[in-house]
Parts: sequence; C-alpha cells; structure tokens
Amino acid sequence: MVTTATTQTTRARLEEIFLECGDALFTDIYINSNRNLPATVAYVEGMANTQMVSEVLLKPLNQADVLSRAKSSAEIIELINHGTVYHASQEVKTDVAEVATDLLNGHVALMFDDTSDMVIFEMKGFQLRGISPPIDENVIKGGKDAFTEALRMNTGLIRRRIRDPRLKILQKSIGNVTRTDVAILYLDGTTDKKMLQQVLDRIDSINIDDITSTACVEEQLGDNKYSIFPQVLYTERPDKLCANLAEGKIGLIIDGFPYVYMVPVVFNMFFQAPEDYSHNYFVGSLIRILRYVCIFITIILPALYVAVGTFHHEMIPTQLAISIIRSKQEVPLTVFMEVLFMLLAFEVMIESGIRLPNTIGAAVSIVGGLIVGEAAMVSGLISPVVVVVIAIAAICGFIIPSQDMANSFRIVRFVFVIIAEIAGLFGMAIGFAMLIYYFCSIKTFNVPYMMPYVANEGKKIAQDTVLRLPIFKRTKR
Repeated sequence: MVTTATTQTTRARLEEIFLECGDALFTDIYINSNRNLPATVAYVEGMANTQMVSEVLLKPLNQADVLSRAKSSAEIIELINHGTVYHASQEVKTDVAEVATDLLNGHVALMFDDTSDMVIFEMKGFQLRGISPPIDENVIKGGKDAFTEALRMNTGLIRRRIRDPRLKILQKSIGNVTRTDVAILYLDGTTDKKMLQQVLDRIDSINIDDITSTACVEEQLGDNKYSIFPQVLYTERPDKLCANLAEGKIGLIIDGFPYVYMVPVVFNMFFQAPEDYSHNYFVGSLIRILRYVCIFITIILPALYVAVGTFHHEMIPTQLAISIIRSKQEVPLTVFMEVLFMLLAFEVMIESGIRLPNTIGAAVSIVGGLIVGEAAMVSGLISPVVVVVIAIAAICGFIIPSQDMANSFRIVRFVFVIIAEIAGLFGMAIGFAMLIYYFCSIKTFNVPYMMPYVANEGKKIAQDTVLRLPIFKRTKR
C-alpha cells in the first residue's frame, strides 16, 4: 500500500497514543476494492460493536456501487455524509487527541491516505446492565425502572418522562485520566441561571485524575467541605429526578454510576419520598410527621437514658427505677459504657452486613442478635433496658429515606451520648440548640439548608414540608 506523509502522521500519532494497547485495532481496507483508495478503520475492541463495524461500515465501503465512481477521499467523505453508510451519527474530525478519546468511548474512526480528515462513527458495543427495578429505593406505587451505569440510557429515561424541549442536557468531561462524562440537566425558564452557572463552575474546577467514586463529585459540589451532613441528594428513581427538575432543581448524571444527583437541596428533602405523593395526602402527611418524630427519638433516646441514669434519677418513675436497678445489679459497666458498647456493637453489625456477601450477610443479624443481645444480657454484661433503648433508637433511624442523612445522624447520636455523660440534660439542651443553629447556618448554592423554615419569615412552612399538601393546593414551586 502506498501511503503519504499525511496518513502516516495521522495513523502514527494514533498508534503512538495506543502504544502497547492490544485492544486497539487498525484495519487496512481498499474502498470498493480500489487499490488507489486505501483507508484505515480504527476502533477499540470491547468498546465498539464489532458486528456494527462489519455490517454498517465495512460492508458498504467494500460493496457500495456509488463509491466505485469516487476518485478521492474527499468525494468518499462527501458520499458518506450524504448517506452511503447507513449510520445516524457520524462526524468529520481532524484532532487526533479528540479522536483517541472518541475511540475509548466506543466510536470507530475511518482514516484516508491523502487527507487528515477522519470520519467518526458512534458504534458503542460494550456490555450494559439492563433497566431493572430500584434496589435502594423501594417502589410501592410508581415506575419500576431505575437508572443504570450508562449515561445515554439514563438521559433517555428522563426524556421519556419530560417531553419538553426546554429540558436541556449539557455535557462535560471530568477526570484527567478517566475522562468521565457528566450530564447537567435543567429546565430552561425554571432553573435559576445564576445557580446553574455555579454548578458549571464547580464542575469545571474539579481537578482530579480519576472519577471512580461518588465522593469525587459530591465533595466538590458542597459549600461546606467539612460538614458531615449531605449537601447533595442522590436517587436511582427517574420519577423522583423529574419531579425535582420540574421544580427548578439541577440534575447531574455521571457516566458509570447508577445514581443521579440533585442540587440545591434543603433539609426537608432528605425526609421526603416519592411514595408520599402516591398515597392519600392525609396518609402522606402522617408518614412525614412520623419520620420527624423518629429522627428526634434516634438522636435523643440513648443520650436521654445516659443523662437520666447518671445525673437525674429523680426523673424516673418509681416502678421503672426499681426495675432498672434490679436489671443492673449484676452489671459491672456504667450506664454510659453500656450504651456506648451497644451503639458500637450495632454499628459493627451494620457494617458487617454490608460488606459480607448476600448469602452470609443475612446471618449477621441473627448471630449478632443472639450474641450481642441475649448472650450479653444472660452473662450480666449489659442490662435489658439498654438493649431495648438502643433497639428503638436503631429502628427509628432506619425510617429516614436518605441513607446519607441517616449516616450523619448516627454520628450525631454518638456525640449526644458523650455530651449527656458530661453535662446531663443541660448539656443535651445546649447541644440540641447548637445543632439547630448549625443547620440554620448552612447554605447550598446560596440556598439556606433549613429553607423554608428560615430566610423567608416562615411564609412557606405549610407548603409541602412536614405536611404533604393535596396536589391541587400546590400552585407554586
């Protein structure tokens, strides 16, 4: 094959980029068996669909009669752009570095000897997980589809629900090594442009080699870098994202993750679930009130037991005090040590259940309940009252829809227990006031974390916060 300097330069640069990459394939062909029109097809095996390469690209290039009349690569490119190759997505490029990135994303490049122009075809063929029901967010009355790891499949799920051209999807690439695609979704005319610009600026400011975990993006988007409370809300349910987009929120889809993120977020969003709107508004309101009550219990109950058992014995009813004293007669540990031991044991069981395989993880709760619960009580290591207190607090913590917020409150629970051991109920009151003050001081994209309880004089407290108002009453976003 006779090659020119242009082809050598283009192909050589690509081959240099993919040096020692056994999956990068360069196939030499003749257009319609014409030795005067050599070309090269380049793709990455495992990323491109080889069947499409053969049927959609190589077959017409070798058999299309219209190409036999072409005299140069420029004519061939023109014919390809006008439908000779039956493909819906094609583009002519000259930047070798950009083409290399396209090949890694599942594209196929067609190069010629007498020009630096390369025709790029999108023929992604890597294995994808199919659409399945949500795993972490159970669905009772709602769509049974969930996001997957494929970016375009996720944007398609959104387009199916929001069929409005005002839904805009901007795409960026982050990660110096991984070059992960990120799609920013917003509803034009509804989303605040200043807020959108802040999101774009923060994504552009991400300077990291790899995007292999969600924290790489989450920690960059938050205003309060050292806060233990989540400032980004994630979901695997398309209907939940669409509802927030319609309210003016911004969605972030990261290629390779089956979750979509939403910003900005406020405190009450972490305690709302799509199922609230599937039930009657009265039932939905009762469920939300129950969540807030359980939040208070999971934070306060262990610390309250420590404070009362250590400093404020007079607050315990006589019969209950006698029962507690009897149960603690054989226990060598103090109230604080009992509660701390049970909380730590509970956290260990949760972490063990998460890390172990599913076939073994189910047994952790049984073994942990028998050993930590019954065996510890029989041996006199802990009292039955502590087991009941920690069990109630743990169960109440599971009611929080957001796992990130639930994890944050697990840390707060430890802090309140330590405060109760040091200063009793007085310390707990100060700690609770400081927690509320901290919540009121947090902002996400200049939006107060405790909105609408702060910053607007409480004018919108009744609008879809603790209570779930009827749909016909929701006249404003």
